[in-house]
Amino acid sequence: MTAYHHDFYRWTQEQAAALTARHFDAVDTAHVAKELELLGEGIALHLEHEVEQLVTELLVWTVTRDVWPRRRLASRIRATRTWIRDLLRASPSLKAAIPALLIERYLDRIGNSFLAALHAP
Repeated sequence: MTAYHHDFYRWTQEQAAALTARHFDAVDTAHVAKELELLGEGIALHLEHEVEQLVTELLVWTVTRDVWPRRRLASRIRATRTWIRDLLRASPSLKAAIPALLIERYLDRIGNSFLAALHAP
């Protein structure tokens, strides 16, 4: 068994060292490929979460009339937009997913709000 199963951190360091030294025969290719795929999926999931957060904040902002909550929301909206912008700068291929994510998350939020209003006492 490799360190992958017993000490993941040590395994990552060993794999990085083997790749850096170009000792490709020492690379655990199956697990490296799996971890790279999972890393990419994690970045995409993080983008989905940030878009969902932004849509929620924007919807709340549109119905909030009091000054203080709107200021706080505006600050959170700016921060979320910054996170998304930085994420897309680091992974520009994810830009293509933004339009569909916005539509999906918007429809999810509107649908959830509508259903909650129907079931409210």
